[in-house]
Amino acid sequence: MKELIDIFLELPPEERRGFIRGKTAHLSREKKIRFYKDILNRQPSVDIILMSLTELENLQYRNPVFFERFSFHPHSGVQSRVREILHRRGAFDPPPPDNFIRILHEGDRSDREFLVDNLLASPEPVNPQILLAVLKFDDQMLRKRLIDRIQPAHIPDAVLLVEAIRKGVVWYTRAGIVEMLGKLKNEDLFRVIDFLIADRNVEVKLKLIAALTRYPGERAEKYLRRLGEDSLLWVAKEARKALAIR
Repeated sequence: MKELIDIFLELPPEERRGFIRGKTAHLSREKKIRFYKDILNRQPSVDIILMSLTELENLQYRNPVFFERFSFHPHSGVQSRVREILHRRGAFDPPPPDNFIRILHEGDRSDREFLVDNLLASPEPVNPQILLAVLKFDDQMLRKRLIDRIQPAHIPDAVLLVEAIRKGVVWYTRAGIVEMLGKLKNEDLFRVIDFLIADRNVEVKLKLIAALTRYPGERAEKYLRRLGEDSLLWVAKEARKALAIR
């Protein structure tokens, strides 16, 4: 199947339909579904996505989550095609971020990775509730995927993320928010800096130290010095090490 997909993806547009008729006609319905799903998981061009979605609908593939994740594709044509498919099936189209959060929890790993990749594919602001939902999700690799791909344009306002720290979200979410804001050198980190310095979780404080090293100037050094006196020995050691190399 992989070889078949590799060949298909290399074909010029005018040869794809003929290839489909000639090479996949003998496949069972289940194998055809797998063929198109595997193609879509390769993040192909828009025209291949549209064709594959149509073929899956024709094959009466019934997993709504798989279709719904494409409502977050950056191309409006893909979004429209998915809405058409879902509406023909009488599917309810919940407003964001509810639809994103539902797919996040009901989908499989490939669905979740697809969501994150397409959410950040264009330099447009992202609903902070959606970012927070990913950072709350108990999947370290998915959270890392989000943080690695995030850009300043995605977070013009980090107020909701900062408030989540104040409200006491779980430690790995706090750590993820700190890492994200630090990567972006977002000034909103300093709105909760005293709160974070008082945090008793080692991982949160280590992420804070790493974040502070990204900010220039005396302000960041002042907080690193405070962390260098922390009662948690490992935290104090890492803070002093960060200060020594500034």
